[in-house]
Amino acid sequence: MKPKEFEEYIAELFSRLGYKTKVTGGAYDGGIDVIAKKDGVKHYIQCKKFITREAGVGALRDFYGAIASHLSNGKGYFITTNKFTLEAERFAEDKPIELVDEFKLIKYIRLTEKDTKKTEAKLCPKCGGGLKERDGKYGKFLGCSNYPKCKYTKNIEK
Repeated sequence: MKPKEFEEYIAELFSRLGYKTKVTGGAYDGGIDVIAKKDGVKHYIQCKKFITREAGVGALRDFYGAIASHLSNGKGYFITTNKFTLEAERFAEDKPIELVDEFKLIKYIRLTEKDTKKTEAKLCPKCGGGLKERDGKYGKFLGCSNYPKCKYTKNIEK
C-alpha cells in the first residue's frame, strides 16, 4: 500500500466510524492528510505508513504546528502503521492529539468490522429490508419486514 492509499484507507475507516471525511494529503497538504468532521467538530489526521522506523517527536511536532491554529474543540489523530518513540509519546501527553499506533489501528479496524457484520446480519439478503425477530410455532426466527411481499425467513440457532 502506497502512502496515498493509506491516507485514503484511513479516511474510509473514519467514515465507517461515523465521520464525514476529506483526504487533503499530498505534496503540499500542510501537514494534514485527512479532515474528519463529526457532530459539527473538525478533527485533523496525519497518516504515517512506517514499516521499519517508529514515528518520532519531530513528525509529531510538525503535525501539532500544522493543527494548533485550527483546533478549537476538535483534536488531532496521528496514525502510524508502526509505534511511537517514547519522546513522541511524552510530547503528546498534554496536547489534543490521539496517538494511534499499529495496535490501536487494528482495534479501530476490528470495531468497524463488528459494526458492519451487525448491519449485514439485520438486512434481508433477498430484498434488503430489515430482519425482525419473530415467534413461530417452531420457535424464534428472523423474518423480513417486507412480508408478505418478501417471504424470507431464517431460523435462529440456539
